[in-house]
Amino acid sequence: MRRLLLSLLCAVVTTGALVAPAHANTSTYVKSATNAFEKLDTLTITFEGDVPVKSVRASLRPTRTTTTPPVEVTEFTLGEHQGGRQTATATGVRPSALDDYVVDVEAYDTDDRKIAVDTWGSYRFFWLIRPKIQMRLDRTAVDVDHPVIVADGSVTGTWPTGEVAPLPGRTFHILTESGFSGSPRIPVTTDTEGRFTATLTPGPSIAAEMNCDHTPAIADLGCTFTSATAIKITKASSRLSLTSTPHTVAAGGTVTVGGRLEGFQGGQWRPLPGRPINLRIRDDHGRGPADRRLTTDANGRFTTRVTVKVHHGFTATWAGEGVFYNEISATASVTVPTWVHFRNVTAKLTPYGDFSFSGTAWGGDRPLTRRNVTLEYSLYGKTGWREVRKLPLNYAGEFSTRMTIGQSGHWRVRYLGDASHKPSTSPVRKTWRWGTRMPAMKVSPTRVRRYGFVTASGVLNRYYNTKQRKPTAFKGQRVRIIFRFKGKKTWYHLGWDTTDSRGRFSARVRAHGDGYYAAVFHGTKDTWAVGSPNTPYVDTYGSSAGRAPTDVVSLDFLLGRQVVTAGAPAAGTAGFAR
Repeated sequence: MRRLLLSLLCAVVTTGALVAPAHANTSTYVKSATNAFEKLDTLTITFEGDVPVKSVRASLRPTRTTTTPPVEVTEFTLGEHQGGRQTATATGVRPSALDDYVVDVEAYDTDDRKIAVDTWGSYRFFWLIRPKIQMRLDRTAVDVDHPVIVADGSVTGTWPTGEVAPLPGRTFHILTESGFSGSPRIPVTTDTEGRFTATLTPGPSIAAEMNCDHTPAIADLGCTFTSATAIKITKASSRLSLTSTPHTVAAGGTVTVGGRLEGFQGGQWRPLPGRPINLRIRDDHGRGPADRRLTTDANGRFTTRVTVKVHHGFTATWAGEGVFYNEISATASVTVPTWVHFRNVTAKLTPYGDFSFSGTAWGGDRPLTRRNVTLEYSLYGKTGWREVRKLPLNYAGEFSTRMTIGQSGHWRVRYLGDASHKPSTSPVRKTWRWGTRMPAMKVSPTRVRRYGFVTASGVLNRYYNTKQRKPTAFKGQRVRIIFRFKGKKTWYHLGWDTTDSRGRFSARVRAHGDGYYAAVFHGTKDTWAVGSPNTPYVDTYGSSAGRAPTDVVSLDFLLGRQVVTAGAPAAGTAGFAR
């Protein structure tokens, strides 16, 4: 059963292939209608399609003249219809006027249906003189010493009837950059004998064309063009100088900007007179007046005067010339020194002598970078300024320093100046602290039972003005009492006391063991910190039971120092020295 079904299925498929329906006939249309160069008076119309052509007629309409009437062509010889293709030929078609004609075709097939035309474009019948340009160049290599090419030759024409004759008084074009749509087009007109001569400024290649890309077209001529001839161009060297005199002026000053243009000709540098120079004038932000147009003199020189208020740059440009000289530029500048402005200048001095100084230096409208400023100190801020150290400026124009000092005074930074910036000084900053003094303190008793009590006492004095010969009592100030064990370095806080009207302080503190005692004053907003110049010793005895001190302090740097300065203090300055 399976074999029977397969046999029937194959039979159905095979039979279906044999009974496929026939295709319908393809409509006939006009494929082309034109004349060939070898037989210009023969119009050939080509048809394609399955239905043969029955009748044909054509009308030739001129496209370049409006006075010439159309030419009607009715006598055609129909060729045999083969392979879906058929031709109709009319001989002896000779319009009375030379022109480029459009062919309108009207034809019918054997089914009396009008035959359509191809929609791709119009059909043409060329009844024109075919021109021919013969051109010779006197050289194919040029340089600045041989800058031109002479082209000569002749133009002839072949008439539709086959006659050949010169074409006098006809204009064609020579292209000096053949193949480039924007090529210069030099018009050339033939003489009475159809000959021509032209002197050309050359380009990369030279060719000639007639009536190929010209609107409106010359009515009686066809198109022709020559092959391109490559031209070897040797570039010439040029040099352009530019200077600004003087190079540095004050704001509002006038400078002379000028230079010279030269070209290498005949084996030596020669001035290039009468050439246009464009001078661009811009400040550091690209702002400036309109460009100036200058012209070189007989010596190739040019000059102008410019008034400037800030730094300016100048760019002189020559656009080059023809194919030999390329564009060339030169630059110069004028410097207008500006003040250096110091911003955010800050000085700080703690009671312990920690000094910091910082700020930013700006040269004009931008940070001053990769330079140094000098930090200077003066006691009273008017005279006697002396250099302390050099401070480098970072990429943002910032400077800063830290150090330990022991004397009040005034501070500033100074920039020594350079070609672009004037010597400049920052605002002065005052760091003023009055001196404090603490005579030797006392602790009693000097021998006591461990964890018993001792009394630490002393006096705190200060200066209030520069006329004081000796310090006076500093009342109402807190003084810290500290202690360290014998053989140890760690100091411990024991207690506070406040000075009375005579600057005295006295604190009852516990004796934790054998060791040393000291007093410390931390200073105020306008006074120095100070410590006792001595560290009295107390001996303890008895049981070691009890609680040891735990409040650690780090103030030993104040102890035993009454005056600490960045240098030797000036006479009479003890009142504001530490």
